Amino acid sequence: MLQLFHLDAGRKFFGIPALKRILDTMAESGFTHFQLYLTDNQGFRFALEDMTLETAFGRYDMTPCLGDGYCEGPKCPSGCGKFHSVADMDEILSYAKEKGISVIPVINMPGHMGCILQQFPEYRYPGSNSSVDLMRPECVEFALGILKKYADFFASRGCTHMSFGADEFANDIAPGYPEEIIMGFDRLYNEGGMEYFVSFFNSAAKIILDRGMIPLAFHDGVYYHNDKKYGEMDNRVLLCHWIDGWDTYITATPDFLQREGFGLINSPQRIYCGMGPRNWQERAEKTAAFDPFLFEKNVRIDDPAGAMLCFWSDLGNFDGPDDGVKAAANVAPVLRAFG
Repeated sequence: MLQLFHLDAGRKFFGIPALKRILDTMAESGFTHFQLYLTDNQGFRFALEDMTLETAFGRYDMTPCLGDGYCEGPKCPSGCGKFHSVADMDEILSYAKEKGISVIPVINMPGHMGCILQQFPEYRYPGSNSSVDLMRPECVEFALGILKKYADFFASRGCTHMSFGADEFANDIAPGYPEEIIMGFDRLYNEGGMEYFVSFFNSAAKIILDRGMIPLAFHDGVYYHNDKKYGEMDNRVLLCHWIDGWDTYITATPDFLQREGFGLINSPQRIYCGMGPRNWQERAEKTAAFDPFLFEKNVRIDDPAGAMLCFWSDLGNFDGPDDGVKAAANVAPVLRAFG
């Protein structure tokens, strides 16, 4: 069974020393995979040597997208404007390999693309700053073109897995966001358009599969409402199941997804940790009690593909621009408890 740690290094920049400290703790604690989240509304943290993107619809310079993104209420970037170079990433991948840990890069789409889309606002889904418009081919090709470039890089470095995120599409469409929340997947399901997400999901999975890697995604929009009416979805994607939803966000249950052939990674919100004021010892104790076989809604899955602890940097500026040094120290006891 895979044992993963997911680090949100998109909203907050984590420097190489902090990442190495985290990898040291992961290795001591028995982790197998490090899911390194590189993009979000608050940041885009990894620059390829060539940041030019070409599609059938145009040629784009992605360089201005790099660094810090924007604030959404209390959710703010770390404020340093930094991002990693190819040389940095090679050092991170090499160090992880020395520690016996595989890196799973995450380039999140079609939601959580705000840092990119602030430079290309014409490709936004109507009413959203964070999500690409799935109903316009030029927007879809733009997003998938980004994924292709990064998948090419990570495949060339020997990565075996890659995630395209796929969570929380257009969750910022409410007029009163962030105080008011309307979830984009619920709108697509009830008002039309979910078939465009299904197509996008399958296309993103194919890009990663075609490069010899195993795709991962969060489960939010996959057979939303336990409903397959919008089309078949590629069950070769490992799904990170994190939430059971609520009355206006009815995500598929883990047992339904398993019956549809998906490998499931138990990633429950109830043991999430991240930036902000926390009792880290209390968090470690709660994490130590985690049962990797018990998913949300008390559904027991006897043969999950893995379990994942997530560290989110929603409050990316909480520790200031310290390159993740404090966070790497704070999360250490939680990593040991999970391991």
